[in-house]
Amino acid sequence: NSWRTTVPLPNNYPAGTKIFFKVTAVGSNSDISETYKFMYTLKPFEYCAASGENTNGNLYIKRFQLANVDNNNTANNQYTYYDANPIILFKGDTYTATGTFNYAFNASDDFYVWIDYDKSAAFDANENVVANANNVPSGSDTQSSGTFTIPLDTPTHETRLRATYRDWE
Repeated sequence: NSWRTTVPLPNNYPAGTKIFFKVTAVGSNSDISETYKFMYTLKPFEYCAASGENTNGNLYIKRFQLANVDNNNTANNQYTYYDANPIILFKGDTYTATGTFNYAFNASDDFYVWIDYDKSAAFDANENVVANANNVPSGSDTQSSGTFTIPLDTPTHETRLRATYRDWE
């Protein structure tokens, strides 16, 4: 019931490269079966687009704090990508992510944080580490935070974290 490759698919070819391969199965009696050729086209590794708005009266994250990083973003941007100071997290350790927001209307505002643990370029539901739905106090310069632990079985690699703040009224 498990499939393992003896030679991994190469990952050092440019996007658009076509890779052809066959699957060979060896049974418990050393019987061998082989498939026809398969073709796989390498796709670029791209994260899903993130966006927001920067119109008058919109909500935004003014400051994001986690571990060794304190991004104090005073600009009202649609989307900001921080890569100058990576957030350093360790397996098994517990962390608190805190967002400070320009304004919250009425406790219907949400603060979410995801970590792409499997480096799939998607922020899956099981990678949501902070989910504060309808849990942001009303007013100016309000905060919300959540605590999470990095699973011990998390692969060691550089990946992305995404935080969002939104109103679902």
